[in-house]
Amino acid sequence: MAVYKREKSKFYWTKFRFQGKLVQQSTRCSSKAKARAFEEALKTQLNFGRIKIEDLAAPKESLLFRDACEQFFADLEDVKDSTRRRYRTAANSLIDYFGNIPVDKIDQEVLIKYRKHRRLQKVKAPVKKLRKDKKATTAKTIKPATINRECTLLSMVFRYLIVVKKLRLAMPTLGLKQLSEDNISDRLVTI
Repeated sequence: MAVYKREKSKFYWTKFRFQGKLVQQSTRCSSKAKARAFEEALKTQLNFGRIKIEDLAAPKESLLFRDACEQFFADLEDVKDSTRRRYRTAANSLIDYFGNIPVDKIDQEVLIKYRKHRRLQKVKAPVKKLRKDKKATTAKTIKPATINRECTLLSMVFRYLIVVKKLRLAMPTLGLKQLSEDNISDRLVTI
């Protein structure tokens, strides 16, 4: 058994030869016992032909999140123009943060960091101020509802990649609760 930890990785990796070809991949297990069980299961699957060695040995194409979004918007049909504009607006901040990251590297931890990052950002200033200073902001922080809509769009992009493009990806939003939306503002009406 060849289960080991790589530098700066919290998961154990497996490395062995099968039919003269090297098999080396992450077990996605942080426990050594579970990693060994994963390795044994992988070897069993290979022996019985349930998994082909070509599927494991072939280098994966790394699709960047920016390109995945463009594919998503290109195949988006039967959606109103206003909805499409809203999706594009939500995608801007997602692409700024995740743009150069391969989609298979986006997981729950990265998504939680993104949500914290967005909670600390300030709302852009009105257009008049932006004309004078392109980086102008207001004192208001981004609302939780905005962040939830962005995470929903991220989920839609991943669902598109899994269902339509047939990529084997883990859904980063699975089991992640949305932020509490306390966007209620009290209004006083006088007669």
